[in-house]
Amino acid sequence: MTTYLGPLGNLIGFEKMSGEQIEAADNARFKTTLAGVQKAQLSSTAPRSWQVDINAAGPGHIGHLTGLLAGLYGPPPWLYIGPWAQVTNMFTPQVSTLAPGTWTGTGMAGGPLLLADGTMPRYSIANTAGTAFYLPAMPVVLGVPVTASIWGAGDTEFSLSLIFRDAAGTTLDTITNRVQATMAEPPRRGSVTATPPPGSADVRVRVTGAKVAALPAFTWTRDMAPWVVGEGVPKVVARGLSKAVLLASREKALLRRLSLNFTLEEVGNA
Repeated sequence: MTTYLGPLGNLIGFEKMSGEQIEAADNARFKTTLAGVQKAQLSSTAPRSWQVDINAAGPGHIGHLTGLLAGLYGPPPWLYIGPWAQVTNMFTPQVSTLAPGTWTGTGMAGGPLLLADGTMPRYSIANTAGTAFYLPAMPVVLGVPVTASIWGAGDTEFSLSLIFRDAAGTTLDTITNRVQATMAEPPRRGSVTATPPPGSADVRVRVTGAKVAALPAFTWTRDMAPWVVGEGVPKVVARGLSKAVLLASREKALLRRLSLNFTLEEVGNA
């Protein structure tokens, strides 16, 4: 993918990537008392970091990226969606688990919800009226299909909609899929897939008719990938940029290559 700059703020991405190593900080601190009792203090979040490697890249692969890192498109932090997030779940961990406050519209925070596959997530949305609620807007790339999914149930069905918007926030198109799922049974997983129309900058996911819902996901794929905790990250900064020149031919453009590696660190309220 190429570097994308849109209404959501600076989104950093790569046309060419050789490797992405993802790490999360330890969210537990251990202490042993004088009596020999071991205690653990747990944090609700663990900031993540990404070691990015781009090998044998040409100028066209890295021009916008190096400009972004140099401040050409504004100061950090940036929104980062790596290749693994794109094919698993681009929502943040909090949105993907429907932690309270991560959606807008009607409904209230619900408790554990038993799903049709036997799992029971901690958070859900309870909406007795079945009216619409919205998940945070997500960036899109022209020509790249997107899929949104969620577990839900309504009186007889619920619907999932993709609302594509331009950079000014004007709606360009809305694609809706209806999912048969009644309150008489555990919630089922439904999805909707579409390709962004010309001029699209982002997409909002709307859920209507679901009296209960849990575990949303969003990917840049045609298929509905198995649900996993979201890998999206709203704020990163870069450090440790290193370049190694491999080829710098004056005569042949294809023989101008270098390798880069750097680290992206999650900042702010993870």
